[in-house]
Amino acid sequence: MADESERSAIYKIRWEILVMAVSLILIVVVVYAIPNDYSLKMLEQREKQRALEQAGAQGQQGSGTSMIGNEGSPIP
Repeated sequence: MADESERSAIYKIRWEILVMAVSLILIVVVVYAIPNDYSLKMLEQREKQRALEQAGAQGQQGSGTSMIGNEGSPIP
């Protein structure tokens, strides 16, 4: 009977270790995945902003007018 209870305790400990290991792996995946996803979104947003700024600068150079003269008009 003592032999069987020792096996039961060992199996419980093994399951607890397995559950902890899986939990730690999932935590690591989440910790690395979320910041990477966030930083990729930030980089894409910056690139879009730069493209818009460059397109706006080229549009201003092409029209030959300043922003002060066009305050009341909508941007095309």
